[in-house]
Amino acid sequence: MKAHIYIYTKEEGGRMTAIFNNYRPSIWFEGDIVAHDAFLHTEEIMLKGGNSYFVELSFLYPDLVKEKLKAKYFTMREGQKIVAKGELL
Repeated sequence: MKAHIYIYTKEEGGRMTAIFNNYRPSIWFEGDIVAHDAFLHTEEIMLKGGNSYFVELSFLYPDLVKEKLKAKYFTMREGQKIVAKGELL
């Protein structure tokens, strides 16, 4: 699935380091209490905080995600820390 994401800076409460290809955050859909593990694929070498990117997401459990496609906005988390927000395209 294609997505547009914005990665939070350290000052916004995001990561202190850049994100690289095959990064594996938890994806939380709007109104959903269940996290979905995903792999983030990108042609960029590294994704830095404070910038927006177009990426490809592949989910470990795609059938569960299909049920949630009504909510196209999501957050990317590391534990309880929100590191990015995004929208499915």
